[in-house]
Amino acid sequence: MSDQPIITLTQGSKIFENGTVALQDLKMTNSPTPEPTLFDVIKKIDEFSAEVKKIDERFAEYRQATQWVVQLAFTLIASATITVIITAVFRK
Repeated sequence: MSDQPIITLTQGSKIFENGTVALQDLKMTNSPTPEPTLFDVIKKIDEFSAEVKKIDERFAEYRQATQWVVQLAFTLIASATITVIITAVFRK
C-alpha cells in the first residue's frame, strides 16, 4: 500500500487505496440562510417591539385627531343650529 492518494476530492481531501478518506483543512462555508441563534431572535423581537411602540404612538395620535375632528364637527353643527334658531326668533 502506498501513502499517495489515488483521488483528491477537494483541498486536502484524499481517498487512499485502502478506502480510507483523509479530510484535512476542510473549510466550512456559511450556508446562505444560517439558522438564527437565540441572540438573533431576541434582537428581532426587540426590533419588532420598537416598531409596535411606534405604531401604537401613531394610532394614539390618529385617535386624538379623530376625536378633535368629531368635536369640531359637532361644535359647528351646534353653532349653526343655534344661529338658525336665533335668527328665526329675532326676525319675527
